[in-house]
This record gives sequence, C-alpha cells and structure tokens, in this order.
Amino acid sequence: MGRTEKVTGELEIEGNRAVSGSFTVDLASVKSDSDQRDGQFRGRVMNTERYPEATFELTEPVDFGSAPAVGEQVSAKATGELTVHGETNSVSFELDAQRTADGFRVNGSIPVTFADYGIEAPDFGGIAVEDDGNIEFLLAFDRA
Repeated sequence: MGRTEKVTGELEIEGNRAVSGSFTVDLASVKSDSDQRDGQFRGRVMNTERYPEATFELTEPVDFGSAPAVGEQVSAKATGELTVHGETNSVSFELDAQRTADGFRVNGSIPVTFADYGIEAPDFGGIAVEDDGNIEFLLAFDRA
C-alpha cells in the first residue's frame, strides 16, 4: 500500500449532481513503508519517469439524489475514464460524498486490473503480487 497527498483536481456541483470532475495523482510521490518497494514502484512497475501521473475524469454526471446538508453523507455511482501508465479505460465504482462547511469530501475505491493498463503484475524475487487491486482515495474539494 502506498500513499500520497500530491493530488489535484476539481469538482463542479449543480444542485444534487456532480456534473464534471477530475483529479490527477503525482505517482512519483507515492510512498509506502519501504524505500526499496517505492523504488520498484516508481521504476519497473509504474515507470514514473515516463508516466508521472494517473488521472481520472468523470464521463457521466454523478447523481446524489438530493443535495446533502452539511455533515450528511450520501452514496452514488461514478463513471469515468482512468488513465494509468499511458492507458485509459472506462471505470465505474461506488463512492461516498460528505458535504462540509467549505465543500465536499469524497472517498471510494476504483478496482483495477494491472494488465488493462499495460502493467505487469510485480514479482519481487519469488513473491508474486495479484494482477488486480484497488485505488483507494479520499479527496477534499474546497468551494471556489
């Protein structure tokens, strides 16, 4: 598992729907609990020198059903295009959104299969990694 706070993006809300949104992750900034693992991730796994970012962009509005009150959480399904390692695929996933005093917090998990993005499942000296996983995210959008 790796984490980063180097994420940028935007979300446009109209009424009870997110009508557009995107976010970009600086993959070279992803860190785990192992410098050796981080080097493998940035090098032969993700090749962040050539593919420094992963992006997601909504392709359909997200309908929250109603405009939530401050502190209220709602769930919805999002559909968009995920680009990782220079490959773009359509993805759909569930997310939770919570309205805050200053905007929205959105969290969810996007299932991925590494091969769909031209990434070979890592194999670290006899320790094989599954070919699929999840990109988990927690995003905070401030009102502009």
